[in-house]
Amino acid sequence: SVLFRLFEDNVREKYEFEAAFFSGGLAAVPRVRSALLGARCSFAIELGPDGAFVAHRGGAYLLHQRGYQEGLVVDVGQTSVKVSTISGTRKIHVRPEGKTGLAAAAFVSQCIEKTEVLSLQAMVLALPCEVSDNCVLGECTYDWSDDGQIIPRMLLNLLSISEVMVLNDAELAAVSARQILENRYRGILVLTLGFGPGAALIEA
Repeated sequence: SVLFRLFEDNVREKYEFEAAFFSGGLAAVPRVRSALLGARCSFAIELGPDGAFVAHRGGAYLLHQRGYQEGLVVDVGQTSVKVSTISGTRKIHVRPEGKTGLAAAAFVSQCIEKTEVLSLQAMVLALPCEVSDNCVLGECTYDWSDDGQIIPRMLLNLLSISEVMVLNDAELAAVSARQILENRYRGILVLTLGFGPGAALIEA
């Protein structure tokens, strides 16, 4: 109830949206889902159907838009890395305690390598931090230094890949939300609930 009062009193004063779309691992917990669906507020509540794999639909859509029939969607969360393929393979890799910096990037690379995809050509990579237009990374619990080596280290040994789309994880969740809800609402607030919250706004 405190969360929804915050939306009503502050967020809706600044932004126009008709629905809030909740997704992520925490939003898939039955008790949390029930609380969200039972909330009384002036906007619609929608829950993502894919649990922790909220990035999959959006990533698959972006890959199809670029003409790829197969590819990887890699969602790097604060506590785990979710890897899925367009054809349906889904795996969750729990982040080892203490993995930060280049060691964390190497862990993400290993998660990608463990996913068997024939003739991998493209990938969507969602990160739990701000991502600038030239792929400068913001801060997060992975403690990535902005030295330009983190993303190349994640893609190490992917010799066949020709295109990688890098974006913030909440942005990719918004792409998924748009595919699920289509044109049902004018303005959608997208919230990812996991280790920490993420947010994006689909404007009317």
